[in-house]
Amino acid sequence: MAALEFLGIFKDGSFFLAGVLESLMILSFGISWPMSIARSIKSKSTKGKSVQFTIFIALGYACGIASKLMVHNYNLAFWFYIPNFIMVTTDICLYYRNRAYERSQEQAGN
Repeated sequence: MAALEFLGIFKDGSFFLAGVLESLMILSFGISWPMSIARSIKSKSTKGKSVQFTIFIALGYACGIASKLMVHNYNLAFWFYIPNFIMVTTDICLYYRNRAYERSQEQAGN
């Protein structure tokens, strides 16, 4: 029971649905990032990507992590924020790598 309380699933001896739903939301978002990263690696293209949008998502994850740290709420959602932030940051880095690759291909073609 202590482990479930630590993860934010049970609080004060009762089921805490809000913690579970927050965790499921972040897990759902997290499922899409490996697919986006794989696409970025394979395509070597920035087409269809908005780096500004992705940076705002990374900022949102950073704020979520900071919020949990400030109130010492290390529930299950907290632990999902961290890999999501890492994956989003990876996708941002791949965007800039792919942009440099596209520019080098344009220069080679000219």
